[in-house]
Amino acid sequence: MVSGAGTATRRSADLVIVADLRAYRRGHAHSGEPCHIVGAGPIPVSVAREIAEDAFLKAVLHDGVHLHTVSHFGRHIPATLRTALELGPKFEGLTCARDGCDRRYHLQFDHIDPHAHGGATAFANMQGLCGPDHWEKTERDRKAGLLHGNRKERAP
Repeated sequence: MVSGAGTATRRSADLVIVADLRAYRRGHAHSGEPCHIVGAGPIPVSVAREIAEDAFLKAVLHDGVHLHTVSHFGRHIPATLRTALELGPKFEGLTCARDGCDRRYHLQFDHIDPHAHGGATAFANMQGLCGPDHWEKTERDRKAGLLHGNRKERAP
């Protein structure tokens, strides 16, 4: 695929991180407390926690013997919610939610209350925005302190 000879069949990859529950809660591992990416090898707990902030993450937490938690974290939009959002508010299809913008194609789903601020991935907290309007809203959210982390601004 890198050379252009292959074709992609999937649009995303699964990343499964397995971490000792105590280490994950503490933020770092002690001897005998593993933290690794399945199929890739060990990583620091701090990296696992950083990945969790901006990815759809499958987390497996254990105490060394028993599974404690298997969770999926992230901004994944379930198929049923995606269908409801794509209908638009009047069931005529989705348009950009910014007043005055009538774009209907290549819209991106946005959390009105940002996911990083605790906003739910739910119908009442989602809207469709065109690329430029989504970028502008993201920058407003960042300046308002609703997005934690120190990512640099990206051009639309």
